[in-house]
Amino acid sequence: MKKLLILFLVFLAATLVAQENIKGEISFISGENIYIRFADTRAIEKGDTLFYQDEKLGAQACLMVVNKSSVSCIAKQIGDCTLSKGQQFFLKKLLPIELEEEVAEVVQTAEQQRDTSATILAETKTEEKPKLEKKERINARVSAASYTIFAPDNKNQGNSRFVGRVNFNIDNISESNFSVESYFNYQENLRLYDDYRGYNRRFNVYDLALSYKKEDFELSIGRKINRKASSLGAIDGLQGEYNKNGYFAGALAGFRPDYQNFGLNTSLFQYGAYIGIDKGGKNFRSQVTAGFLEQRNQGAIDRRFIYLQTSNQMGSRLNVFASTEVDLYENYDTAAAQSALQLSSLFISSSLKVTDWWRVFGSYDTRRQIIFFETYDTEVERLLADQEARQGLRFRSNFKIGKRTNLGLSYNSRFQQNAGKQGENIQAYISYNRVPWIGGTFSYRFNLNSTLYLRSEVNSARYSHYFGNGKVYTAVYYRYLSYLYTGREIVVPAQAYYGAEMSFRLKSGWDLGTLGEMSKSGQQTSYRLNVRLTKRFNF
Repeated sequence: MKKLLILFLVFLAATLVAQENIKGEISFISGENIYIRFADTRAIEKGDTLFYQDEKLGAQACLMVVNKSSVSCIAKQIGDCTLSKGQQFFLKKLLPIELEEEVAEVVQTAEQQRDTSATILAETKTEEKPKLEKKERINARVSAASYTIFAPDNKNQGNSRFVGRVNFNIDNISESNFSVESYFNYQENLRLYDDYRGYNRRFNVYDLALSYKKEDFELSIGRKINRKASSLGAIDGLQGEYNKNGYFAGALAGFRPDYQNFGLNTSLFQYGAYIGIDKGGKNFRSQVTAGFLEQRNQGAIDRRFIYLQTSNQMGSRLNVFASTEVDLYENYDTAAAQSALQLSSLFISSSLKVTDWWRVFGSYDTRRQIIFFETYDTEVERLLADQEARQGLRFRSNFKIGKRTNLGLSYNSRFQQNAGKQGENIQAYISYNRVPWIGGTFSYRFNLNSTLYLRSEVNSARYSHYFGNGKVYTAVYYRYLSYLYTGREIVVPAQAYYGAEMSFRLKSGWDLGTLGEMSKSGQQTSYRLNVRLTKRFNF
């Protein structure tokens, strides 16, 4: 009788839950990031393990999901496997029958509308959205971390800091057109230096907004970063946008966060509007935004400017991004306040995949000291003396040598036309994946930084390894840092760091991470211990 009861319970469970192998294939490989396309990703979570089918060994763990969109995932390699575009992977997932049927329906629809775009941007723009987009979805991430330094040879004996973060989002509340998003951060210094003058505790709201979206119109209220004008930072107030056939227009009105404590400051009123276009297909996509913004302080004009931003993706190999700001107002003397036209900043960057094993990146930027005429009214003369544009150049090149070796080189330079070079930075790294006999990844990094007053050199080596199908991550590292003050007789002892990391992906969305480090500088020795606990929720 007992055996019959057990068989009945097993049969009942099988009718309620079914195992589904959700299949996808590699669409794009960029350095350590592997882009995998699925028909639907609702049943996939960050941290899930992706498998491939080996002819002799069967299902083998190879990748771990680190991010996702509606139809694609970004993954990191955790297993000893060879990767190539078009290679198929699958996820072993227990799905309720109701969800399994929904996924099967979406898969059937997606197969008829398959898009072979290489990047997530193109895929999310061109793919037809599932009919179930109004379904309520809740995802949250809560973490608590402590950062402690023990310095027995230092008069302050070290310090300790606690950080808590909450990220909570609800899409389509009760299957309505309303959604809410939030991100909070709390910091508290538990043990301070004797002469410490900073804050003891701080609570910041980086994002807290309620949105209403219906067809082509979206309206939000609260604190939110506008993705069409991300350079403006967070905005406290009302934002609206209308988008039709790739053309969009929006407006915003509210307040800038307080520049000292990031809280609400109703004296810093701002308003503006923008228009743009977002169009493209499989081989080309372009987004262009033009906007106007006026910022005030206690009713007086603080800054008035226009901004332009464009992002262009050409196939899977070339991306070009540019943004600029032009100031329209100046007030060096209240009696002579007037309209003006002055380039404040310009940033241009481009990345090119030359071959499957060689990728290059370059950027140029120039920025003047931005003057808020009311906020810094008493310091205008000092700021005017430092109005020469600071310029920067950055180049980076990444190489993939064979199937296991990655090499990277980069060069950054900051300079002013009259003052000459202000600083430069040179970096090089090499990594080797799937080390023979022991597995894992070994990497070495070199960094040389020079300024007008200081020259520093960093050499670091790291070995990392995933265990248990990506559920356990371990790493050990060594870093050697030396300083040299140029033109001054100041001797700074070199610093050596010895550290180890370990993180665990536990059940029910729990993650635990730890880091321990010992550093030596001359006769002084200090220790660092970081602990982080994270809980993820998905409903």
